Amino acid sequence: SFTSKDLIRLILEIYKGIPGPYELYHCRPDTTSDELSLFYRRAMKFPHLQFTILEMNLLAAKLQEELLQFHLALEKKKNSSRLHYIATGPTVLQDMPWVLVKEHRSNQLKYSWEVAKSECEKLLNPSCETFTVAELVYGKAGDGKTHYIRKQLNAHKQSLTVVINESFSPYNTIVQLRQLPLERNNAIYFSFTMLPPSEEFTELDKNLYRDVMKRVERFFFDLIFLGYVEDSDSGVSFKLPGDLKWSLFFEV
Repeated sequence: SFTSKDLIRLILEIYKGIPGPYELYHCRPDTTSDELSLFYRRAMKFPHLQFTILEMNLLAAKLQEELLQFHLALEKKKNSSRLHYIATGPTVLQDMPWVLVKEHRSNQLKYSWEVAKSECEKLLNPSCETFTVAELVYGKAGDGKTHYIRKQLNAHKQSLTVVINESFSPYNTIVQLRQLPLERNNAIYFSFTMLPPSEEFTELDKNLYRDVMKRVERFFFDLIFLGYVEDSDSGVSFKLPGDLKWSLFFEV
């Protein structure tokens, strides 16, 4: 099974760099037909770009069928965009004889995680300077993680603390992020307080934890790799400023 690291490596191979957030649609189980239609209209309007639909296996079966119709319409258009579908599980497209299916195993990807990380740093730093620093601070309770981060925050003009716990909501997190003024040398401190369930927890509690972690993982994949997050229900969104040199700290 693919991890987020593997997906980053694969996307980096496809684009020979980092795609813009408008070039990639990250599917969800609750994705709507209108959202897919909007993405396809964008692909039709900009034939010089590459577009990717990520984790299409998460879509409902009916929407996967709609993808076939969208794709056929795109194929009929001259000078159409190149469209990639990335699936981490079975999809209806695998049964279509006119769809080129290429299986990517993590050990067959061109970039190792270390090389992919280095390539991302080289691509980001000269062009957009999105971050002055993005730092992960982890350890046991009482190791001084919070004290260290608080000390770093004092060197920034303004900072925002966002707690990630069992009640994590993309909407509430985005609303918090939008409170930070668009000024240089600001910082965001993400404090992860979630603990994995112990053996005493019920299966229901364990499933709830896994569901929350999927939302958290997806949110930070989009925020860090694409620099853009959006709440599908409300439409509220947040984009990391590309030239203000913000710092991001993650405490786990």
